[in-house]
Amino acid sequence: MAKVIFFQAAHRADDDRVCYHQQKSLVAAGFAVDFIPAADYARLETFAETDEHLIVVCDTPVAIWKARRLKRAVIVYDVTEWYPSKKNLRSVTWYRRPIKAIVLAAANLWAGAASDAFLFGEYHKTFPLRYIFPWKRQMMLSYYPSKQYIFPLYPYSTSDLSRQIRLFYAGPRTKEKGYFRVLELARTMAERNPQLQVRLTVVTDLSEDMSDEAKAENQAQKELDGQIKNMSIVLKDRLPFEDFCREICRHDIMLDLRSDDVENTRCLPIKLFYYLAAARPVIYSSLRAIRRAVPELTESLFSPDDIGGMADAIERLISDPQLFGYICERNRFLYDEYFNWEKQEKQFVQFMRRLSGADNAQS
Repeated sequence: MAKVIFFQAAHRADDDRVCYHQQKSLVAAGFAVDFIPAADYARLETFAETDEHLIVVCDTPVAIWKARRLKRAVIVYDVTEWYPSKKNLRSVTWYRRPIKAIVLAAANLWAGAASDAFLFGEYHKTFPLRYIFPWKRQMMLSYYPSKQYIFPLYPYSTSDLSRQIRLFYAGPRTKEKGYFRVLELARTMAERNPQLQVRLTVVTDLSEDMSDEAKAENQAQKELDGQIKNMSIVLKDRLPFEDFCREICRHDIMLDLRSDDVENTRCLPIKLFYYLAAARPVIYSSLRAIRRAVPELTESLFSPDDIGGMADAIERLISDPQLFGYICERNRFLYDEYFNWEKQEKQFVQFMRRLSGADNAQS
């Protein structure tokens, strides 16, 4: 069986999709698997003279550029990012952004030409490579979690919703990702429902520095929130993957209110499928990617600035335990039927076997 090397520049060794799903499935299928950060090219070079059949899964044009030096390796471009994207251009002065955008777009096209196959994380990110290189092997491999990691707490605890609601947000503390809208929504719920204890848990990377603008806004929010007696905010540092999966099952409603700009609206939020697996209602920005992938969530999608509308929706859930329970069960059903890793695992393993030539050898 071939050896698969995940040669990654944009993903960590403990990335949920790479480590806890792709690698585990390949090991179970008999592949030898390794993870090498793109910065450690010297380690990748040690495979240059090997007689093993190598498949190198890369996540960026830079990783592909380095991996192409392994002449006999099959290069798979795992496309989960935009090139260019906002984060690529954020640190560049405005007059240089068009130049860098063109360079990154050209690098992405080169990476597509230099690759032997594609894995696409979601529909909108298949453009333009899927259409420019239609003859290359490709597969849609989305961000669905495995059933072995998330176990909803049954029965659904709805009797206490009129006294306490546990809201949950995971992500950066930035305006663009909707952090301050989440704080505003929690505060609105507390102000409109003085008899209700509103508890907001925020899981974020506490080592990341906030911008000066974000710090000022965060301080203003803290001062306002400190005046509200029936509201509490708990900050938790970035959790290990399996701890995160357990954590989300301890909350009632999951929030993600990122801006619906041109890029965000075409990006499918990874955590959405974890929240469905946890069998909990979600309140999300109405992103095009979500509407296309999960049209059943219409009642859970809002304009990210419609704080009043979102508060109304949460109050309906609080006042109607049967509705809350129905949405919990519906969301878990959607996960079980369509959005779990096991639905795509077999196809993924077969895709990698074809790239290794194992299917041809067996036939």
